[in-house]
Amino acid sequence: MVHRRCFTWLLAAMPALAQSQPLDAERAIATAFERSPTLAAAREAVREAEARVVSAGTYPLNPVLGVEAGARRGPGDTAADLSIELAQGIELAGQTGKRETAAAADLRRARAEFEATRRSLAAQVRIAFVEVLRARDLRALEEALADLSAAHVNAAEKRLSAGAATRLDLNLARAEAGRAGAERAAARGAERVALALLAEVLGLGAEATVEVAGDLTLLETAVPPLETLRRQATEHRPELLAVRHGLDAARARIEAARAEGLPDLEVGAFFRREGAEETIAGGALSWPLPFFARNQGGLQEALAAARRLAAEQAAAGLRVDQEVLVAAAERTAAQEAAQALLGQVAGSLDDNLRLLQRAFEAGEIGGTELLVARREFRERGRELVEALAAAERARIRLELATGTLTLPAEKSP
Repeated sequence: MVHRRCFTWLLAAMPALAQSQPLDAERAIATAFERSPTLAAAREAVREAEARVVSAGTYPLNPVLGVEAGARRGPGDTAADLSIELAQGIELAGQTGKRETAAAADLRRARAEFEATRRSLAAQVRIAFVEVLRARDLRALEEALADLSAAHVNAAEKRLSAGAATRLDLNLARAEAGRAGAERAAARGAERVALALLAEVLGLGAEATVEVAGDLTLLETAVPPLETLRRQATEHRPELLAVRHGLDAARARIEAARAEGLPDLEVGAFFRREGAEETIAGGALSWPLPFFARNQGGLQEALAAARRLAAEQAAAGLRVDQEVLVAAAERTAAQEAAQALLGQVAGSLDDNLRLLQRAFEAGEIGGTELLVARREFRERGRELVEALAAAERARIRLELATGTLTLPAEKSP
């Protein structure tokens, strides 16, 4: 069930921004995906990994053709010598396949890191979007209360003229109107800052004009059990997938490094003609003796990389588990706080402000009571806006922590 705010006066007080088509959260994320240099860099990292798969699957040893020719000169005789050789190196330990296996695992790692970058960017956009909605509602709240303060001053002046109020009542009303004006100016500035930060996250530049569409809402959905959240994170967090694939690549490189330590066999055929009569044709085999260079450094490097990535995998699992625990606790607390405030404030603030003004104009309450009530309504209204924003931020962070954040459709590179 979705609770929507009942502050109709907030919406009525909102000025229109310059953009013709307001952005909702999904369009904002799509815009960031199109313009983000960070995401573009991650996409090109996938392209690099794809190219390495091509390189790894290409047989690295080309055949070698050698031709020699020369003139034989002797006493009273001249002849031509010709030698043609063709040689081909052969990998004996399946090195190409092992390198290709490692490169394919690296490609899966790059794609998982690209997905992690997408989700992190989407969460940043969503949170920045929530901050704009929060700032917009707080600005609208301050504008409504500033209007109430201005009406209070007018009413106090009329009541003073009629002898129903004192000069002190008018001075208090004017002082409160000045404070309300300052609070309204501060709220307008905070909204401009939030819009600039959103534009920057979208890749539009902080000076771009952005208009947003949407409202702060509270989704009354129960937080799943902790074990369910942990399982979702284990299955869906791209960061965990990336480190797993990185470990797979490291293990494949160990096998490739061991294979690289074996020398390649070279098979050749030759044809030689010496002078005008002698012709020799034959074949040759050569195999370097692995006495010294057996790729010892490459193997040790691959073993160390595998150990490092195994440790990183364990650390990533602990980090993700901690993120899930914290995000679940924050989500539960923020949702309960917002639900409690919704039942007390959302349905009454709009009406109470109007009733308060009417009561003062009718002389049913004095200026002091009006000021106290105004401040109370301001605090309750701000608390509700802050609680709704906190609940939405906590929901986004929990979805990011569990890998269940919904993204606009995009074909992975």
